Amino acid sequence: MPKKRSMKKGILIAVSVFAALAVLLAAGAAVVFRREIATAASVKNEGGGLYTMNCTYDYNLDKLLQTGVTSDQELVDFIAANLLRGVVRVKVDIGDYACTTFNARTPDGGFLFGRNFDYMPAPCMLVRTDPPDGYASVSMVNLEFAGYSFDYMPDGPFDRVMTLAAPFIPADGMNEKGLCIGVLELENGPTHQNTGKTGLTTTAMIRLVLDKAANVEEAVALFRGYDMHDSAGCGYHYQITDTSGASVVLEYVGGKIVLHHPEQAGKAAGCQTAANYYIEKSVDDPKGFGQERCGEVLRTLNASSGVLTADGAMRLLGRVSMDGRADPNGYVCDTLWSAVYNSTKLTVTLCTGLDYGTVREYSLFEPAQAR
Repeated sequence: MPKKRSMKKGILIAVSVFAALAVLLAAGAAVVFRREIATAASVKNEGGGLYTMNCTYDYNLDKLLQTGVTSDQELVDFIAANLLRGVVRVKVDIGDYACTTFNARTPDGGFLFGRNFDYMPAPCMLVRTDPPDGYASVSMVNLEFAGYSFDYMPDGPFDRVMTLAAPFIPADGMNEKGLCIGVLELENGPTHQNTGKTGLTTTAMIRLVLDKAANVEEAVALFRGYDMHDSAGCGYHYQITDTSGASVVLEYVGGKIVLHHPEQAGKAAGCQTAANYYIEKSVDDPKGFGQERCGEVLRTLNASSGVLTADGAMRLLGRVSMDGRADPNGYVCDTLWSAVYNSTKLTVTLCTGLDYGTVREYSLFEPAQAR
């Protein structure tokens, strides 16, 4: 009998020790991942397939810039090792997409950047970041790139882990200096520069610009400072605007950067638009598309002397949205989100899932207000 009591006591002690170790490990993990946990806990379902997240952890951009990334897989490996500490298997799949962008002035002298993101139906996320060594920003992310879908949404605590990759896969955004950027797909194949500079992929470059550039000139300088390695086997160009009213569309032609400034004269001077075709006339671009969308944008801007309210800009985005129609290359797209960034007031107005009757306005620093 005493032996049995001793064995039972020993088992209870062992269980207690293991329980204590489990608690300590959990507590240790909570300390190590406290900012990541807080970031994931901030994920909010706003409705209409839109989520928001406040990123409070260090996503280590400066560390990424030390080594660079030259492919989507290298970006995935960096996220897994440095953001998720190798604990979680990461999958980031950046696809191709159709889009429209433009810039305009507001009646009170401010500046707007309008953007449609066209893709197969998927949830999306507005991500707020405020790095200690960079500018605060808001950016939009297609959550399908992080493995989500309307059948698998980041609603549960354990379903939100992959949202931690969101800071490195933005498609458009605005920072606290009023610098706006949006990327648009091109059909002539990817750019892979090899000039000896540190390499960055498409979305990593957007992250860099939002964190470090105060204006168009600084953004262009950042592009010039790194070798571009396009994501998803596609080419891209970028429209970039700032609070001075400057706008540029940056393209890669023959592995070199070509800048296109607004060609509009007269009443709509300074306004510019881009879609899914090269602006550079020397490029043979038979698969380029979206000219009719840009045509509608330019007609509207000319008719309004380049001046739009946020509501007017959203109506224009609605007119050039994709609603399940096939583009000339056979891709069937919907407009996942329409965004109007006010770089003067530092707000973004969003409509998602082609629901232009539901408009949500977000401040770069404050919670959302639906209207």
